[in-house]
Amino acid sequence: MTKTLLCIDFGGGKLRIFDKNLGLVYNEPALIAVEKKGKKYVVLETGQKALEYKNWAEDNTLVFSPIHEGIIQSPEYSATLLKHALGGLYTSSTLLNSPAFVAVPSAITQKEKKGFIKSLSLAGLKNIKIVDCPVCTMLAQEENFEDENILVVDMGASKCDFQILKDYTPQKSATLGLGGNSIKKAIAQTFWNDNNIYITDQTAQNLQEEFASLFSSDKKTIEISGIYTVNGEQITKNISSEEISPIIKGFFAEVVLIANTLIKEFNQDFGEKVSKVLLSGGLCHTKGLEKYLRRNLLCQNIIIDQDPENAVLRGLTKLLD
Repeated sequence: MTKTLLCIDFGGGKLRIFDKNLGLVYNEPALIAVEKKGKKYVVLETGQKALEYKNWAEDNTLVFSPIHEGIIQSPEYSATLLKHALGGLYTSSTLLNSPAFVAVPSAITQKEKKGFIKSLSLAGLKNIKIVDCPVCTMLAQEENFEDENILVVDMGASKCDFQILKDYTPQKSATLGLGGNSIKKAIAQTFWNDNNIYITDQTAQNLQEEFASLFSSDKKTIEISGIYTVNGEQITKNISSEEISPIIKGFFAEVVLIANTLIKEFNQDFGEKVSKVLLSGGLCHTKGLEKYLRRNLLCQNIIIDQDPENAVLRGLTKLLD
C-alpha cells in the first residue's frame, strides 16, 4: 500500500495541501463562514464557498480567517478548515498514519507553534513535522547554498518572514506582521476611512506594476478601486503619487530596516557576512523592487525565486523525497 505524505501551507491567505502521490489536492482561501445560533456559532461554509458567502452574509453571520499574519489564532477553527479540506479525500485511519509537514513563520513562539500542532492534531493528523517557511524557500532552489550565509525574505499577503541561514541552518529570524493585505487595508483606511472596503486585486496588481515609476512625479495619478463588502458596490478614486507614496514606501522601508538589522547583527555576532538575499512571496512581482532593494540593502547580491508565490510549498515537497 502506498504511503500518504502531506505538505500543508497556511500562508498567503490560502490553505494549500500537497499529497506526494496526488499532487496539489486543496488550494482555497483560509476562510470560515459561521452563523450565530443562540450562544453558539455554527459553521456554514469554508474555503472558496465562504469567500462567496461573504458578499451576502446577514447580520447574524460572520466570515473570517482563523489565521492572522501567518499565525493560527483559533486551533479549533483551523482544524475545521483542515477537516473540510481533507475529509472527502482521506479516511481517519489514513490521516492518523500520514506524516504531515507544515510550514510556519520563522520567528514564532513555542506557544504559537503548539497552535499549529493542536490544529493538525484536532484534524486527525498525529505525525506532524514543523518546518520554517524560509528554510522551505531555500530547499526550493535549484542552486546549492551549502557553506553560504543567506538571508531569506518571504514577502507574502499576510506577513513578511526573515531568516538568515548558515549552511541551511537558521541563525537569526524575524517576522513582520505586514504584507500585501496590509497595504490594501492602509489604502482603504486612508482614502475611504472605512474598514468595509476591500481593495481589488487589479488595483494591487497596478500598484505593483507602477512601483518603479510611481514616485517620479507628484502629479502622476493611479486609479484605485475597492468593493464595499456590505452591498457589493464597486467604488473608484484617482489618487496622486504624492498621496499614495507614503503607504508604499513606508512598507518597503520597514522590510529594508528589518533585513539590514538582521544582517548587522549576524555580521557582528559571527564575524561573517551575508553573501546573498533570497526573495520569495507574491510581492516579489513588484516592478522595480529588486532595484529598490539593491539601493537600500547592505547586501546587494539579490536572487528572486522563479515562482515566488509557491516557493514555500515547493520546498516542503522536497522533504517528501
